[in-house]
Amino acid sequence: MVIDVADPLRGGTRRSGRVSSATTTVITVDSDTNLSVNLSNSPTLSVMMPTGLVETKTISSISGTAITVSSAFSEAPNANAVWLIQTTDIQSQQFRVLNVAESGDGIYGVTALAYNASLYDSIESDLKLQKRDISNLSAKPDPVDDVTGNEYLYVDGQSVLTAFDLTWQHDGLRTNEYRVQYRIDDDNIQTVVTSNKSITLRSLRAGTLKLQIQAFNYLNKPSDTTAVEIQLAGKTAIPFDVSGLTLEPINENSARLKWDQATELDVRVGGRVHIRHSSLADGTATWSNAVDLISAVSGATDEVVVPLIEGEIFVKFEDDGGRLSANATSVLVDLPETIAKITVQQRREDADTPPFQGTKTDVFYSDEFDALVLDVDGPDIDSVTDFDAIQNFDFNGSVLTSGEYEFANVLDLGAIFATYFNRYFVTEGFYPTDLIDSRIGNVDSWTDWDGTTIDQVNAKLYLRATNDDPAGTPTYGEWQEFKSGTYKGRAFQFKALLESFDPAQNILINEIGYNTSFKGRQEQSNGYVASGTSTKRVDFNNAFFTGAASLDNLNQFLPSIGITVQNLASDERVNISNISGAGFDVDVLDSGDSNVNRNFTWTAVGYGRGV
Repeated sequence: MVIDVADPLRGGTRRSGRVSSATTTVITVDSDTNLSVNLSNSPTLSVMMPTGLVETKTISSISGTAITVSSAFSEAPNANAVWLIQTTDIQSQQFRVLNVAESGDGIYGVTALAYNASLYDSIESDLKLQKRDISNLSAKPDPVDDVTGNEYLYVDGQSVLTAFDLTWQHDGLRTNEYRVQYRIDDDNIQTVVTSNKSITLRSLRAGTLKLQIQAFNYLNKPSDTTAVEIQLAGKTAIPFDVSGLTLEPINENSARLKWDQATELDVRVGGRVHIRHSSLADGTATWSNAVDLISAVSGATDEVVVPLIEGEIFVKFEDDGGRLSANATSVLVDLPETIAKITVQQRREDADTPPFQGTKTDVFYSDEFDALVLDVDGPDIDSVTDFDAIQNFDFNGSVLTSGEYEFANVLDLGAIFATYFNRYFVTEGFYPTDLIDSRIGNVDSWTDWDGTTIDQVNAKLYLRATNDDPAGTPTYGEWQEFKSGTYKGRAFQFKALLESFDPAQNILINEIGYNTSFKGRQEQSNGYVASGTSTKRVDFNNAFFTGAASLDNLNQFLPSIGITVQNLASDERVNISNISGAGFDVDVLDSGDSNVNRNFTWTAVGYGRGV
């Protein structure tokens, strides 16, 4: 008798076993482990029937362990009956039985000889000897397909690096492992071996990721190569624009600026958030025309406290490679007048005739632009009034890295006060020429080729204070950056610093100045005060601001005094005199203008708080 034997070790897959249960058309086998059958390879199912005969039917479908045949068996096979699957690519081995001997209770030894039915035709008809294909181990695997992946950044210590999650699809047939060879551009080839259908490639960079993926069988026979090229942005991609920008006032001087935290790792690790401001509050301000409101903060932050000043506040992300968001996100601040206050002085250097009469160091005033401009490395042009005279910057040198302008006048309050200052700053970055032949500096350092984005210039306001009379020999404190807020002193000096970090970019200061003001304040007595039998002097705990001679408003803001006297007799009256920022005099007089002693309370309403 010729018998069929399915050896999973030689075949490379399981093709035989025992029946768990059966009907005439559906045979449920003991396991679907390694039951890999391609229905396009004409699969057949052979089952030992209760009669002891073997019947073979064509398989129409397989679902898990249930095998459905195209036509019914003569009867339902018994449980534990033997089944065998054959396909055109994997057939059973055939043997002719020579001897069967019982060697023990239920144990039989079978002696058989390899059998090939085509042997007879080969001898008698001189036909080619056919060999049965009993294994898929020698067949090369199918190539992989649907290669996809996802590029992302990851943190390694203090560095942010590029990684790529690579995945592919494959049927897994006749496959022991996958080999992935990759390189960036023309770098050396790297090889990764895996049994999975995905890997993660790390420590990459921007460039073309060239991939070759092959499946290998157990005999190390490879599939055809699947080659893919993927463009990696690496850390050259610019950060996303800032989103979720809001401004929440904390008090009359400060506000909390909030935004959605950056999603890019190279912003959160080693990056920064830039915050700029323009005093223009009509929506016409731009990033290029704004200056730093505060120093850049860590890219991991999502909020910061800033001065609450009118205008437009712009925010951009910067990654650890110095790349900025493409577009600035802004919030417009138009403050309502909610607190009674007086303006002590509103000073605009650009409003003088002629404008900008202060001290200039490496800056000059341009009639052409009607603005203060940073000087160039070349002839002295502090006296130039027509900017056309220096239009060709390539003949006059590079834009200087910095210059200063000190305001023409000192602000003297006449006494020491804590004063609120609000800065006014309108600037404009520009390219003196945007023709490429006239651009200055090493081309490798250019951050913008189109000449539309100008963010390599900046300007800052500074002030310093003294408690001395500025008309004498005052001692001033250190210069400090002027960000709208409260500053203490009698007299104040102001200056502007213009900066350029690109020799081809310059900055104009169109409008510059400040507004200083005092809030309304009330002071009152603590309990009753006895007027006594002579003029009673009342001194305030903190002096009020009443004006200053240098501002031509001396005593224009005297505090208003309210007084309530107890137990006044008929014809008695109250006289308030000598009102100043420091206090006032009170007389309680009878009908004969003689002082009488009465208890009184008082309230003073004015501006400012002396220190």
